[in-house]
Amino acid sequence: MSKVKVEGLNFSYNQKRMILKNINLEISKGEWVAILGHNGSGKSTLAKAIVGLLEPQDGHVYIDDLLLTEESSYDIRKKIGIVFQNPDNQFVGVTVRDDIAFGMENLCFTREEMLEAIDFFSTKVGVDTFLEKEPATLSGGQKQRVAIAGILAMQTQIIIFDEATSMLDPYAREDLMKYIKKLHEEGLTIIMITHDIEEALLADRLIVLKEGEIFLDGTREVVLAQADKIKEANLELPISLRLANLLDEESNKDWKESLWAYTLEK
Repeated sequence: MSKVKVEGLNFSYNQKRMILKNINLEISKGEWVAILGHNGSGKSTLAKAIVGLLEPQDGHVYIDDLLLTEESSYDIRKKIGIVFQNPDNQFVGVTVRDDIAFGMENLCFTREEMLEAIDFFSTKVGVDTFLEKEPATLSGGQKQRVAIAGILAMQTQIIIFDEATSMLDPYAREDLMKYIKKLHEEGLTIIMITHDIEEALLADRLIVLKEGEIFLDGTREVVLAQADKIKEANLELPISLRLANLLDEESNKDWKESLWAYTLEK
């Protein structure tokens, strides 16, 4: 069963230039998909359309086979959550505790259920010592963890990370990527929006957008083997693969294979 299904999706902000053009894709339960693209390729717009923050001109979005409509949006938001590039934009609570509780309040959780979930998920993501602090006082990595705790507390099984690491320092980014990997290992469906191909290598599957259309879609090995198309999409291969592509196939076969193995060993 598909956790996410998109059929014939088209979107434009001003009715003049189409941002998304006939997007068709399916994401399976427990899959980790990285959606890549340069600025303006439509990847963040696609993320917002999938969670119902934007209404497409044409096409349909299904979450767990439930069609996303205005009427079904309440039920669908129990199933899917999004972590934005800047978590400050999604904080509404005075304290971390309030912020984790906010989504559950909207879904009419009982007070007992909320208290139990706040304790469990704040501990799970490592922010249990910050519950009485204001979210604005936390570091970038800590803020992202609070945002994740709020989504997990709503018992969602699909999380979209929309450029969630782009404002973090290298240490916080590595820490967050390790935690995303852990969530995936626990069975959650992960959709990661990024322009960083190195970051995307952790995913099971890569989808490359170009000018609002799906340009490439496949496993890491299949997509990364298409160096010319990666370049055409204004993305750069990891330096190890760029080096591998410079080596002669026959005389450097072992080196090329080693560089590929190194690249994919994430």
